[in-house]
Amino acid sequence: MKCIKQKVAVLTLSSMLFSAAPLCAWADGVPESDKDTAVVTEQTENSSFDSAVQSNETASAEDEQQPKDAEQPAEGSPSSDVSALALKNNTAKAGSEAIEVIIALDGVEKATEDDLANLLVWAERVNNQKSGFDQVELTINDEGQIIATVTSNIMGQVTIKAAKGTDLETVLQDEKALIGSVQAIFSGTATMYIGEKSFVYNDETIPLDVAPFIQNNRTLVPIRALSEACGATVVYAPSMETISISLGNDVIKMQLGAANMEKNGQTLSNDAVAQVTAEGRAVLPFRAIAEALGFNVEALENEDHSIKAVTFTNL
Repeated sequence: MKCIKQKVAVLTLSSMLFSAAPLCAWADGVPESDKDTAVVTEQTENSSFDSAVQSNETASAEDEQQPKDAEQPAEGSPSSDVSALALKNNTAKAGSEAIEVIIALDGVEKATEDDLANLLVWAERVNNQKSGFDQVELTINDEGQIIATVTSNIMGQVTIKAAKGTDLETVLQDEKALIGSVQAIFSGTATMYIGEKSFVYNDETIPLDVAPFIQNNRTLVPIRALSEACGATVVYAPSMETISISLGNDVIKMQLGAANMEKNGQTLSNDAVAQVTAEGRAVLPFRAIAEALGFNVEALENEDHSIKAVTFTNL
């Protein structure tokens, strides 16, 4: 069966909190006895009490049974009182794989093109002010389910949200418009080998202008190649001899020849300075760049314990 597709514009916003009013259960009050009622005999009181107890027990049994029957949804249909998002997979390789989300609409057994037209789905990064690196596409599968396919060339955690409506600014003002949200992670792994002018990022081999090398017991790796492979934007200002890296939520700034850098306005200390090679490429100790980009890093050693390669990952 041919899928119905609709491209959804990328929308990245600062994270927003949505809350739902708590449900309250109310019980009917029991009327007070008439204070002016004449005193009756103990036998009459006991008889009335027993009848009331029996009546209450019967009513409670009926009340307990009724909600259970009423709450059962029709076979093959989604829950009648809740719209929801469910992840088909919660991790994907950045740049090559997608995260898929099943979206169930309240009271809708099989979605139509009209349902897609009144649905907004977007991806958020915490405190993110940028756009363009998370893409969302909506389709309807053969079972009539709405599938949101999210792709990104940026590693890191992402929050996927869905709301009923056609204008994002409007639905953000209406708590009831939000269908739900889920969190997922775009993963990435990059391995650089000492002396080799190529490295592997998520199973893809990428060429290098300058190979990683060891100098004064420090392993130095090229900044631009690694950063751009992970989806970052790198800007070098020759007149100022400064390098700026933007990756997701983070902005890193460094000065050539300086033993520190800035990440989101905070100073980070390095054990070696950023420098430019004869090929005109900026290099930095691998642990310093890993910390700046928020990666985990592991050094792979040869038999003589010298460093053979370094691996960067965000998981």
